[in-house]
Amino acid sequence: MQILSSPFYGVSGDYYPIATVSVSASSQNTLTFSSIPSGYKHLQLRITGRSTGAYTYSSLYVVVNSDTGLHYSYHALYGQGSSYGSSGRGKGSDTAWVAQNIAGNTSATGNYGVVIMDIFDYANTTRYKTMRAIGGYSNNGSGTPVGTCNLNSGAWFGSTGTSTEAITSLSLLTDGDFKQYTHAALYGIRG
Repeated sequence: MQILSSPFYGVSGDYYPIATVSVSASSQNTLTFSSIPSGYKHLQLRITGRSTGAYTYSSLYVVVNSDTGLHYSYHALYGQGSSYGSSGRGKGSDTAWVAQNIAGNTSATGNYGVVIMDIFDYANTTRYKTMRAIGGYSNNGSGTPVGTCNLNSGAWFGSTGTSTEAITSLSLLTDGDFKQYTHAALYGIRG
């Protein structure tokens, strides 16, 4: 079933739903997509989330193929209201992709962060896997600037740190647990 044709987004092709995960109870530690089919060119994750972490925001981490070794790198740009812009990076020193930030438990009640993450050439076994993610969360009502927007990119160097293996599973984690009504959807993109 075709969801959207979006050549203007930078990735040509159609989007097809693979799986969704929702937190229906009060909280859940990990959201996992396993046995990802290999018949697409790229993947896209769409997440609406809030964590139980005692912060205004919480990081969203993505673990590939259950690999928690130091095999990930990322770059990040942040902008918050009109008060500041900043950046960050990690090079081969992270145990997951630091994909984005979602709303934490101390942000205004009912606020959720939104993230769209593209994973390129996930089934290609001749190159390292790269991702880009855009997202943000709102602090509206908390006495701080209204919200933050983030743009991240990253790479995964395989479970040995030098492998170009295909991606077959993705696990999402955050600081604390995911709160009820957090939702994640995985799409395949035809190339």
